[in-house]
Amino acid sequence: MKDSFTFVKDYKHNKLLRASFNNLASSTFGLNFETWFEHGYWSHKYIPYSFTNENKVIANASVNIIDVVIDNEIKKAVQIGTVMTDPTYRNQGLARMLMEIILEDYKDVDFFYLFANSNVLDFYPKFGFELHQETQYSMKFNGNSKNDSGVKQLSGQDKEDLTFIYHFSSKGKIVSNFFATKDTNELLMFYCMYVFPENIFYIPQEDLIILCEIKDNTLHIFDVISEQPYNLIELAKYVANENTNHIVLNFTPIGDTTEFTMTPYHDSNPLFVKLNHPNIRLPKHFKHPITSQA
Repeated sequence: MKDSFTFVKDYKHNKLLRASFNNLASSTFGLNFETWFEHGYWSHKYIPYSFTNENKVIANASVNIIDVVIDNEIKKAVQIGTVMTDPTYRNQGLARMLMEIILEDYKDVDFFYLFANSNVLDFYPKFGFELHQETQYSMKFNGNSKNDSGVKQLSGQDKEDLTFIYHFSSKGKIVSNFFATKDTNELLMFYCMYVFPENIFYIPQEDLIILCEIKDNTLHIFDVISEQPYNLIELAKYVANENTNHIVLNFTPIGDTTEFTMTPYHDSNPLFVKLNHPNIRLPKHFKHPITSQA
């Protein structure tokens, strides 16, 4: 039966295969990439590796080509995501074969990584991936907020707002020299459209965009898009309310981290890393930016 499978990759301009890919992604993750594609955000950096059967995508593992900043140096990485198999074709080794092809195709990168579904935590160590504990950065907040601050809420479902966000992010943003991803605005747009469409704010006084949400008196900051350094406490005042007493970051902060409380980050999709070279070392403490997590 395996002889009837056809391997395909990088087929985003094939309408039939792209539709089948979206059908499988929708049934597996509840996601459809079509709008992301139509807006032009599905770039050469996102490459699906798939097996098909009669032009139907039945298994997939996607490559995300990522530049990662570690200790002020740019490392070439591949983040593997959208790993999925049609239930009818499971337990036939399709995911394993796709992983093997990807690891061979990109054997010259500095490292591979992925965020694993909790149901398959024993799968990726078979390929040399190791579990890596991320760190959550948080700090107290005094509850001061700026009323009538002129903050503009943007919508991840509005075409003009999306165009503004994309061009704004394309100018580049200041990132942590300690650990960050670089030039991942296509993934950012995915999060703006599908994950945080109502949590995007432009602050004209600071000329930056912040993705954030308040839950149970805690301000969760998902990303900050700015070309210039910013003060996190002052920034929080624009989007916090009088009950906000805590700030949690979903990325590694810029600059000195001593003012933050650091605790182990727990998530249903833990980070697995496969280092390709002995000279590559990950920091002991870091949080991968959530808006470039595939």
